[in-house]
Amino acid sequence: MFYSEKHVFDEYYEELELINLRHLFLRFKDFIKYSDKDLQRKILKKGYKHLNNNFNNWKNNRYFHGKKRITKYKFFWEIIILLPIFIKKIILKGEKV
Repeated sequence: MFYSEKHVFDEYYEELELINLRHLFLRFKDFIKYSDKDLQRKILKKGYKHLNNNFNNWKNNRYFHGKKRITKYKFFWEIIILLPIFIKKIILKGEKV
């Protein structure tokens, strides 16, 4: 990883964590755009694995989770995957990431 090689990962940890969180959760929100449930599950699994491996305290990131958000929980996204696309659009329409 670039920041680790440059020995500044710790200095920018929270910012990098936030960038990763926003990116992944925006990808999860994109589940409304496609119906391939297997692909959605792969993205979900890899996304949470990435967060847990690289940012083990991501659930407490002060920028991203200042407000209580159900979207940080994997079970929320597992349920979203099971829903038809038109219902996903209704649920995720106002959800901020």
